[in-house]
Amino acid sequence: MGKADKKSEPVETTAALSVIVACLAANVAVGFVVRKIGLPIYLDTIGTVLATIMLGWRWGLFAAGCSVALGSLLIWPQYFWYSATAIGIVASVEMSHRITLFKSPLKTVWAGLIVAVVAALLSAPVTAHFQAATYSGNDIITAFFRSMGNNLLQSVIFSGLSSEPVDKVITCLIVFYAIKGLPSHILVRYRLRGVL
Repeated sequence: MGKADKKSEPVETTAALSVIVACLAANVAVGFVVRKIGLPIYLDTIGTVLATIMLGWRWGLFAAGCSVALGSLLIWPQYFWYSATAIGIVASVEMSHRITLFKSPLKTVWAGLIVAVVAALLSAPVTAHFQAATYSGNDIITAFFRSMGNNLLQSVIFSGLSSEPVDKVITCLIVFYAIKGLPSHILVRYRLRGVL
């Protein structure tokens, strides 16, 4: 038993690092494309959600930290200031996984909504600090709420609560179907978690 455990340890670590690399690529690539197009959503946390579900919250935090660092270098210099948002996303995804909200597409929508509220509330103060200039399509939504007489922080919160549910529900559904599409023996072999 001891020998088997020792042999499986490096495979699990290798698998985890492989998943992390794929997740970082997904976060940066999708985030970059969406920001360039100017969509009012981000889709830059697909890899973070995937890593958290498949590998657990510790690896999820590692993926989130690396994503924030790479995002600051490659996408937007102020990306680093959203570190608390990244941590909140990992925590809410882990909680949702533990209470089996990723068990079905409908429950996954609820998980996405929970993650969305956490992300919106944690992001709002940072976005307001930067005068709502995130250089994404979301700035248009914030400007709309500002034109209705709301102050900057209120506008940013309303903007986040408008766009984040769409963003995070889509993100969580993409991850749900991606993991469901994996053969079960792959998850077992590399000791990865599924969506249940």
